[in-house]
Amino acid sequence: MPLLDIIGVSCFNTSFYSGFAFLEREDEDSYIWALNTFKKILDNREPTVIMSDRELALMNAINVVFPSTINLLCIWHIEKNVLANCKKHFEHAEEFDIFMSSWNNVAYSTTTTIFEHNWGEFELVYQAKKVVTEYIKNTWLPWKEKFVSAWTENYLHFGNRVSSRAEGAHAKLKLYLQVSTGGFQEVKEKICLAIKHEFNEIKVKLASQRMHVLHICDGSNGSVFGELLYHVSHFALKKIHMQFEKLKKGTMNPCTGHFMATMGLPCAHKIKHLQRKPISLDLIHPHWRIDTLRLRSEDDSQTDGATKFDELLSELSSRYHSWPLNKKEFVTSMITKLLNETDVYFEPMIRRPKGRPPKAKKKRGISSTTQDPSKFELVESSQRPKASSSTSKNNLPDLNAYPDFSSNDMPY
Repeated sequence: MPLLDIIGVSCFNTSFYSGFAFLEREDEDSYIWALNTFKKILDNREPTVIMSDRELALMNAINVVFPSTINLLCIWHIEKNVLANCKKHFEHAEEFDIFMSSWNNVAYSTTTTIFEHNWGEFELVYQAKKVVTEYIKNTWLPWKEKFVSAWTENYLHFGNRVSSRAEGAHAKLKLYLQVSTGGFQEVKEKICLAIKHEFNEIKVKLASQRMHVLHICDGSNGSVFGELLYHVSHFALKKIHMQFEKLKKGTMNPCTGHFMATMGLPCAHKIKHLQRKPISLDLIHPHWRIDTLRLRSEDDSQTDGATKFDELLSELSSRYHSWPLNKKEFVTSMITKLLNETDVYFEPMIRRPKGRPPKAKKKRGISSTTQDPSKFELVESSQRPKASSSTSKNNLPDLNAYPDFSSNDMPY
């Protein structure tokens, strides 16, 4: 069964697991059920922004369950989809690189006016390649408000324009799961282990940042950053310091308001307006605060739950004696039934597809967690020169033949 893992972003700008759900199918109804369940965990509050790829069933479900949430599309996935569908229409790599640069100018347009200008130029330059322009116009432009900077830089997304953090967390989870055919009980235990280790890492990082001062915020800069030390995460302090350096070096661009809108932190123009007065905590979005962050461990939750249970048990005992006989018998039978129950996990029925398994699955093994190659990976690999025996040791692939990826950028 597909395993949906929902990933959040912490004040350290690192990811953390927010929820998991087994789906019967990856369709709109299944996503709606999963997101509604997740919404209960949030006490019916809505996230400000949800990042996803262009999976229409998921996007529709987000709109149904979280109608006020902004659903942004991963710009990295869009770029790779454009590559997969357009590269074959260019004979030379240099020509395609220029095309991708022109497309990036469109995607990263900072205002709607600049976007219209860049798109007009793009259409004019590539009017001879009608298939390419029609693909982008029909597939991506209807969603421009979800990925073009002119629109996305007005939302509080804390610098997240890609889903790489979710991809990284998913890859980390696979290290714990090992196989894709585990039962509910086995998978639940492994997920709990992953969360426990992640929780401990976050606790260590939080304790460290509450005790140490970044050297860039000390010394001559202390008067500006003094009120923020020990209260704001190091990642946020580094982002503010970069804005402060722009002010000192005189490299500020005209203010667009994008930095404050997306990051919840003061920009260089705001710092200039303060005239070297200390930056107030009021200018920092609560997301970046570490002084007010309280991490609840499983033991804390169990303690709170036990206290609540004792209170309910005491109230039940006091009311029991005043109830009529039929109600007493009903309550007694319900408690007896609960005491006699054991935890049961109903494993789904395994349905083997008809016919022979796909070659990729047959080669990797039916329990492999490795997904089939994406279309853009197949396109890129088909156009790379094969390494000769003289340049490749033990027939290992030449990593220099993969210019678009580093080891940390590979899709999972």
